[in-house]
Amino acid sequence: MSKSNASVLSETPVEDDLLSKLNKINNNKDIDNKDKIAEMSKLFTESMIPFYKEQCKNVVEGSAHQSFEDALNSDMKAKSARADMIIQKYQVLSMEY
Repeated sequence: MSKSNASVLSETPVEDDLLSKLNKINNNKDIDNKDKIAEMSKLFTESMIPFYKEQCKNVVEGSAHQSFEDALNSDMKAKSARADMIIQKYQVLSMEY
């Protein structure tokens, strides 16, 4: 993978760093493929998987929080509209009596 393709795929400095480490392992001519696979597996297990797990958790929690806020906001708007309607009816009734 060329550097230009790598930069298109990454979105954060952490991803850039992890991708750089993978490329460094892959391009290392001093170790054989078996050792490259072992090092890449270790990088995935110790760095990439925990990073993406945390990112996924943040997205899910953020999305759930935003959904809750949207539902609460919608509910409050509905209650406010009902309260406004009650006030208007009260005003009309008080003007009649």
